[in-house]
Amino acid sequence: MKYSMKKILILLAILGIFGGCIQQEPLVGGDEDEHGCKPSAGYSWCEERQKCLRPWEEPCTAQDAIEIAKKSNCTDAGNLTENVFYNNNSKTWWIDIDGDREGCAPACVVSDNGSVEVNWRCTGLIE
Repeated sequence: MKYSMKKILILLAILGIFGGCIQQEPLVGGDEDEHGCKPSAGYSWCEERQKCLRPWEEPCTAQDAIEIAKKSNCTDAGNLTENVFYNNNSKTWWIDIDGDREGCAPACVVSDNGSVEVNWRCTGLIE
């Protein structure tokens, strides 16, 4: 089949007119808030950590980290305290534990990736 240039141009014009009427769904992640976070991809601004994150993937606040620690084996080592520190270098929350091991100052370490472990921080000095 041969199409003349005129027919092709008319067809393209018709497609252009009707194509402009079709609404396309926005792409996931194609939006940004005032902090540069992409809400449609699940990211929201965490003021405490000064970054965009997905709250179900990594804790934003100290309270989030404490809630994760309460559900872990950290409570087997002792009682969680309110002394909480976020280490930007290791991307971990450190929650002090009232442990009873002599010469040690245990902490529950909650990583951004969701892993949890007890770090005993022992000096090796026992008096």
